[in-house]
Amino acid sequence: MNFFGDFLPEELLIEILSRLPVKSLLQFKIVCKSWYAIIESPSFISKHMENYYSHNDNCGGCLIMQIEVTEAHEMENYQLLLNDNASRLIAYEDVSTPSNSNSYIRGPCDGLYYLWCFYAEDECFVWNPALNELKILPPLTMKPNHLPSHITFTDVNNDYGFGYDSFMKDYKVVAIKDYHDSHKEPYYDDNTTYPLSIFIYSLRNGSWSYWGDLSKHYYLQHNNCYVFINDSAYWLGSNEYHKFCDVIVSFNLTTNRVEELQPPNYDEKPQRGDNERLVVCYESIGLLVGYEEKRYYKLWVMNKGIWTNICMIDLRFALHYYHPIGHWKDNKLIFQVSRTTLCLYDLDTQDVAYLRGDFERFCQNISAYKESLVPVLDKRKKFYLPSG
Repeated sequence: MNFFGDFLPEELLIEILSRLPVKSLLQFKIVCKSWYAIIESPSFISKHMENYYSHNDNCGGCLIMQIEVTEAHEMENYQLLLNDNASRLIAYEDVSTPSNSNSYIRGPCDGLYYLWCFYAEDECFVWNPALNELKILPPLTMKPNHLPSHITFTDVNNDYGFGYDSFMKDYKVVAIKDYHDSHKEPYYDDNTTYPLSIFIYSLRNGSWSYWGDLSKHYYLQHNNCYVFINDSAYWLGSNEYHKFCDVIVSFNLTTNRVEELQPPNYDEKPQRGDNERLVVCYESIGLLVGYEEKRYYKLWVMNKGIWTNICMIDLRFALHYYHPIGHWKDNKLIFQVSRTTLCLYDLDTQDVAYLRGDFERFCQNISAYKESLVPVLDKRKKFYLPSG
C-alpha cells in the first residue's frame, strides 16, 4: 500500500506534517513506521513547536482555564478556543486530568504544566494535555542538613515555578518551601521563621535537588497569573503577612541565579497585598497595582532594570467584581468581572472583549496554551528540545 508521503521528498513531508495539529499527528503515527519515527523524533517535535502556530493564522487563540467547582476547592480544567480577531469564545472542552482534583497549575511551558495539590503537597505532576500524558513526580522530602529535626515543611508559604533550562535542555520545577517549628503552633507573623529554601526538580534526571536558601524570610503571595519569561520565574513577596509587596524574587533556570528585585516606587501604595499581580506583557515582566476605591489598576513594566508606569486601566465597567487572572499574547490582560464572565483588556487600544461561559464558580487562573508533542513520560530517557 502506498501513501502520498512515498512520493514526496522527506524534507517536504516533514515541513507539511510540522504544520498540522497534535491530534492529527497522533493519528498519523500509526500510518507507517517511517511516519512514526519522524513524529517521535526530537528534531521534528522542536520543528512542530516552531511551525504550527507561526504558519496557521486561522488556528485561533487557545486558553486553559482552571475553575473551582466545589467548596472543598476541587478544580476542573477547560480548554477555551477563541476567535483570534474578535476575541470571541468559540467553544470550550473539559480537559480534567486523572490527577488529584485539588491540583493547582503552573505553566504552560512548551505545552507542559506543573501541577501540585495544596492539601497534599507530596502529590505533584508534570502534564501534557495534548498527549494526555501525566508524570507523577517523587515527593519532595529532603531538607537542608543545617536545619534541626524539629523544623519541618509547612504548606502556608510555598510556591512554584516551571520552565525550560535552555543551556541544559531540560524542563525544571522550582519549589520555594517554607518551614515551621514543630514545637510551636505555626502562625503567619512568626518573626522566628527560617529563610525560604529553593529546590529544583529536573525532568531529565527525574529527581529533586536542594539549591540553597533566600537571604531572608518572605511571605510569598499566590500569584494567579503564571509568570515565566526570559528563562526566569518570578514571585511577589512581602516582609509582613498580607501587606503590599516589598520584593520580587526571581530564579533563572539557566544560570541558577536568584535575584531579589525592588518593586516600583509607588506614588500611592495599594491598601492590601492581594491588589498586586505580576504579569507578562510587551515581552517583559509587569506589575499590576490595584486601587479598589478608585476602581483602577496601574501597570508598571520593567525594562533594563527600570520600572516604568505605562498606563492606568480603568475598570469602572466591571460593576461588581474585577480580578486579574492572566495574560494573553503580548498586550492583553485577562480579568474576571463576574462569576461567569472574563474580559480581555487590550493595553494598546483599551478595548474590552468579553468571554462568557457556563461556569458556576470563579476562575482560579487562566493561561495562554499551545499544544505540543513534548513527552513527559520517560520513554526515551532524554529531553532535548529548544524552547519554542
